[in-house]
Amino acid sequence: MHAKPEVAAHHKMVDDGSGEEAEVWRIENLELVPVEKQWLGHFYGGDCYLILYKYLVNIKYHYILYMWQGAPRSQDEIAASAYQAVALDQQYGGEPVQVRVSMGKEPPHLMAIFKGKMVVYEGGTFSRADSNETPAEIRLFHVHGTNEYNTKAFEVPVRASSLNSNDVFVLRTKGACYIWCGKGCSGDERAMAKNVADLISRGEKVVVAEGQEPSEFWLALGGKSQYANNKRLQEETLDIQPRLFECSNKTGNFIADEIAHFSQDDLFEDDVFLLDAWDQVFLWIGKAANDAEKAQAAVTAQDYLRTHPGGRDLSTPIVIVKQGFEPPTFTGWFHAWDPFKWEVRNSHLQSHTY
Repeated sequence: MHAKPEVAAHHKMVDDGSGEEAEVWRIENLELVPVEKQWLGHFYGGDCYLILYKYLVNIKYHYILYMWQGAPRSQDEIAASAYQAVALDQQYGGEPVQVRVSMGKEPPHLMAIFKGKMVVYEGGTFSRADSNETPAEIRLFHVHGTNEYNTKAFEVPVRASSLNSNDVFVLRTKGACYIWCGKGCSGDERAMAKNVADLISRGEKVVVAEGQEPSEFWLALGGKSQYANNKRLQEETLDIQPRLFECSNKTGNFIADEIAHFSQDDLFEDDVFLLDAWDQVFLWIGKAANDAEKAQAAVTAQDYLRTHPGGRDLSTPIVIVKQGFEPPTFTGWFHAWDPFKWEVRNSHLQSHTY
């Protein structure tokens, strides 16, 4: 990916997730609490998490800090996760690339870190030491993915209408764990669902083909009813045309101007730039950008998505990139990116300073 950053950009992968084991923290009482090793990859919809990933490229470490936000999370927890992310960023010299991720919008690389074993549970965190919640005896999980780089499982309501003929579901009951295979699913999807089932339940695994369900299966779902069974639609490949905006307050007002036919030369050290790659929005922070620009740029990214005429998803990941620490998922959108461009310029300026 680093040898061909244009590939990394289009696939949104800096590597295959095989770097050092990620460190994960959950926000509890507005503080960071480390997630124990056996729970890595397990997320709860009512919480916020920080995931620090470290990988080596040409004997130099690079860092990505994911801020995963569950659906029913509180504003206090969101603020705490942002505050704790800044603290972690400072511990690593401001080098980490920061990625805000809303539940259900996980980028491929985040899933790759957990090797096909990412499970998102509904509701509260049963793994907390002070939790008074008891997990339900019957739980249903929707499994998405065909390999260890793109698989995740989401808990969904326990009812027949949650099923979909195109996918695989895991139904955990007190007596057994069913792996329900829709008619439109693939062998790879079935294989990944079996891996997920081993994470969710230690009980006996029963593979069930759509149309051959035992009565106990429907009983656990509260009875048989209609569910989505349309044929899988062929995914449309979007012709992504990235857009770059310069964000500056030099005129006294904060203005974002689009740059046509952009290149690396358009990135100025004293400004902030917004790069729209459609399913990700990057904020590039120049070394000399002022605090007001940095603060306003984050707001601008949200406003940009909200007011976009294309009806953009407000939970689109926003990736914060610092000058000098650009990942290939960012540089790949620029033709002939030069990683030493600013180093050469700065050394030249220093040699002429009196």
